[in-house]
Amino acid sequence: MSIFAVLVMALVALLVIVAINLVYQHHESKEATKRKELARQRAIIEETEQILSQAALLPMSNALLTTLNQRILEALKTAKSLNPKMNEIDSRIAHTEGQLKVLKENNIGTETIDMFQLPSNEKQTLLLIQTLKKLKPILRFEHNKGRMHADIFSEEEMKVDKLQLRIHIEVLMKRATNLVNARQFGSAKMLLSKITLALNNQVLASPEYRAKMQDKTNQLLQIIEGSKEPAEKKEKKADDLDILFQPKKKW
Repeated sequence: MSIFAVLVMALVALLVIVAINLVYQHHESKEATKRKELARQRAIIEETEQILSQAALLPMSNALLTTLNQRILEALKTAKSLNPKMNEIDSRIAHTEGQLKVLKENNIGTETIDMFQLPSNEKQTLLLIQTLKKLKPILRFEHNKGRMHADIFSEEEMKVDKLQLRIHIEVLMKRATNLVNARQFGSAKMLLSKITLALNNQVLASPEYRAKMQDKTNQLLQIIEGSKEPAEKKEKKADDLDILFQPKKKW
């Protein structure tokens, strides 16, 4: 076999190796992209399900519940298309489609935030705050994707803002009440001032809610002011005693 033939065979073998390597790299890159996208869809599903798990504590309208379930369904279908062998997704798709059917046929959901109450558990309160922070960008994303009507988006976004304000006010009120009970009146007055400032938000605080919380604020302020009177009387009595026992001046 001539040297030329050997060189040609070596070159062909090298080209085959390079081609195989390129195909392998392309396959690995494609698989990595698929895994990354699957992880993203899984994160969407988990985040949205976490928000839905708070439906018992947060007032959610039928439109919002529908949007969130539709978001889960889209993510499940995308995950299935990326990996058709994931048969366990089929049951979850069927379940979510069933949820959407129930929402469409029944007026399930809470349209108003008037009945909202702050949980007594601080961990639950923190979870609600985190949930609302996650919900706002989701609403914006779904609206930008054309999966949420502009009017519904504006209404739901405003509702989130109102709930965030209410939680802020309720937490301040709870802390102020505890401080008054602990007779830490200076710190309590600072918190009550913050509540009054927050209640001045004409857009987010309804007149009824503003009046109710302002009444609670005034009640606490009355307790604080009332506590000053005995202290002032005690101080005056002490001053009188000091004067009484002062050494007499010599004229």
